[in-house]
Order: sequence, then structure tokens, then C-alpha cells
Amino acid sequence: MRGFIIKTIGFVSTIAVDLRQAGRGFVRRHFDLFTAPDTGALRGMFIKLPGLPFSAMLEWREQNLGWEVEREQGCLKVWAGRLEGSFCREPTGFQMGQEVR
Repeated sequence: MRGFIIKTIGFVSTIAVDLRQAGRGFVRRHFDLFTAPDTGALRGMFIKLPGLPFSAMLEWREQNLGWEVEREQGCLKVWAGRLEGSFCREPTGFQMGQEVR
């Protein structure tokens, strides 16, 4: 009986580790934070909503960038004071790190 309990606990802990790694991979594909290399201060974030073709990247700067709105292919770029944002609609068939063919 004791061997069965030990094997069951080992099996459950292995499944828990696998689920945690899968969850981390999922979060990394859809959410990322950027930090300054010298101070470690938060500088921006990237969000890709799962199942939707939209992504957003926000970045804040030390200097004021002024105000401007610019449209490019499927993207809207916004500069508002110290914030720089890019809001994009990804082409169909797009996967992060791959080009559409």
C-alpha cells in the first residue's frame, strides 16, 4: 500500500510540474514585460490576446515624445507624452516568430 501511495504522489507531482511549464509557455507567448538592463525598471509590455488577431505593445520613455498618431499596414502607432503604443491586427495564419507565406 505504501508503494502505491508513493508512486501516486510522484505521478501527481510530475503532472503538476508539466502543467506549470505548459502554463508558463502559454503566458510567455501572449504576455511579456520589458525592463531596463541597467536598473531593472519596467519599461514596457506586450500583450497578444489568445484566439484573437490583435496585439498591443506599450512602452514608456524617459523623454517626452510629443503627440502623434500614425497608421501603417494593420497597425496604429500612438505617441502620447512618454508613452509609445503600437496596436496591430495580425494577418491570418500569423504565428509569433514566423512570417506569413
